[in-house]
Amino acid sequence: SNIVFNFIDNSLEEKFLNEAEKNNIIGIQGHRSVGGIRISLYNAVDSEMVNYISDFITRFFNKK
Repeated sequence: SNIVFNFIDNSLEEKFLNEAEKNNIIGIQGHRSVGGIRISLYNAVDSEMVNYISDFITRFFNKK
């Protein structure tokens, strides 16, 4: 399954993607024609990985 979301402010999306890459989170940019963020959670994704992205998202939004 996927977690998909968009930012109301497009500049936040770019900042989110840049910060994610600095934290070794890659490949989360949504489809090129619709944008947004797409985080894929498949069988190979373990709870440690889910916690890592969850912590990153929390830190990112707490900075705002």
